[in-house]
Amino acid sequence: MGVSCPPNDELPPKNWTLFGGIFGEYIESKKLSATKDYCSGHVHLKRVAACHQVDVSSLRKWIPAYHAHGEEGLRTRTSCVRYSVEFK
Repeated sequence: MGVSCPPNDELPPKNWTLFGGIFGEYIESKKLSATKDYCSGHVHLKRVAACHQVDVSSLRKWIPAYHAHGEEGLRTRTSCVRYSVEFK
């Protein structure tokens, strides 16, 4: 198996999540690592989420973004797109 996880009795409770960034956002390396582990096909979604201490629903969103856009799909946007008055 590609994922090195603690035994089941050492995993955090289901409702416990550790956020890796500010304001509840996960850091990109955590997103990428969890997504790649799931995409390797050896471990169930919930197990990968527990091993990486991320929310299952977040991991479900990252997987299609990763398949569609690669690592770029997992990047956190840092600014909004601003359009000129002429364009609007």
